[in-house]
Amino acid sequence: MVEKQNQMSNVKRVIAVMSGKGGVGKSTVAANLTMALASLGKKCILIDMDLGNRSLDLMLGCEDKVVYDISDVCVGRVGFDRALISFPSPRDFMFCPAPFMYSDDITPENLRGALDRLAEAEAPDYIILDTSGGADISVELCARVADEALIVSSRNPASIRAAAKSAALLSEYGVSEQKLIINSLELSKESLRERVGV
Repeated sequence: MVEKQNQMSNVKRVIAVMSGKGGVGKSTVAANLTMALASLGKKCILIDMDLGNRSLDLMLGCEDKVVYDISDVCVGRVGFDRALISFPSPRDFMFCPAPFMYSDDITPENLRGALDRLAEAEAPDYIILDTSGGADISVELCARVADEALIVSSRNPASIRAAAKSAALLSEYGVSEQKLIINSLELSKESLRERVGV
């Protein structure tokens, strides 16, 4: 197991939202979780960590506002004050995009340092990290800094298998607090009858 470093003192929770494969609604879950927590009065910062394949800026409708990204912050080109995009009331949260093209310049150390600076400057209740689908460097980076993880899966057997693999990977990096979200689950009587025979 990889030993985790001490967590940041000025932030309550760092939550990584991940899945073993793409297309299960992981980024939608991350965005909706951020907005739901913000609507409850929590100070939230959403960071797109789908490195080189960002989509949250499109989902949030702020693609025209993106100038800098989490990679720029990690390597010290700019501070978070220039990379964060604010969404005022009623949603009231901040967002940092992923790089459009990624060149392996984010390390666990400089990501940790960037999040430490962010926690000191903004004192958020939650930092939510939207990782890439699969098990690439994005997942490893986020697992090294997360307090907990939400693993998003559909009910498709391949997706469930991938979610189990994600859980094992997270455990290897010391993230013991994990929750599974089954997305796109139909609750109609017909659907239930088809799955469980009732």
